[in-house]
Amino acid sequence: MNIFLLVFIFFYLFSFTQEEKNEELIINDKIYVKKANYFTVGEGLAYNFHNNTYEYSSFFSYTFNFKMFQLQLNYLLSSERFIIFKSFRRCNVAGFTIGKNIETLKYFFSFCAGPSYNFGYYYYGKNINGTDLYKGFSETGFILNIDFFYKFFYDFGIGPSISYSKSLYSSVFAITVKLFFSGAYRSSI
Repeated sequence: MNIFLLVFIFFYLFSFTQEEKNEELIINDKIYVKKANYFTVGEGLAYNFHNNTYEYSSFFSYTFNFKMFQLQLNYLLSSERFIIFKSFRRCNVAGFTIGKNIETLKYFFSFCAGPSYNFGYYYYGKNINGTDLYKGFSETGFILNIDFFYKFFYDFGIGPSISYSKSLYSSVFAITVKLFFSGAYRSSI
C-alpha cells in the first residue's frame, strides 16, 4: 500500500511540473526549457560523527522544479565500504526536501533542506569473543544538500556537493562529486 502511494505521488508531481509553461531558449540550434526537472548521481567521502570515522558516500536525487521552488527526492548512503561491497555498518538516508536553485547557461546552484528517514546499522562494540557488534536503527531526521554544477551542455554537468544528515543515531557530513542530468532538451531547429 505504501509503495503504491509513493508511486502515485511521484507520477502526480511529475505530471504537475510538466503542465507549467517554462521559458524556452535556443543554444546552437537546439531548444531547451528553463527550470526542467533533473537527476543527479554522485560518489565521494563522508564523515560519520556517531562512529567518528571516514566513510564512502553515494548520493542519488531527482528534483521536481516549480516556478518558485523545487522538491527533491534524495538518497544518501554512507558506508565503511564502497557501494558495490556489502557492509554491516551503514547509514541510509531517504529525504524529501524543498529548496531553491539558480541557473545560468554554464552554472547551476541548488540549496535544499527537509525531513529524512534514516536507517541502517552502527558499530555497538565487541562481544566477549572479540566479534564486532552492530545495532540497527530506524528513525526520522533532517537533511541539508547544497549542489554546484558546471554545465558542459545546458542539460549535462558535473560538480561538488555538500550534504549533512542528522538524526539520533546517525550524523553524516558528505562531500561528493555529482553528475547532473536535466530534462531541458526539447528539440532541434
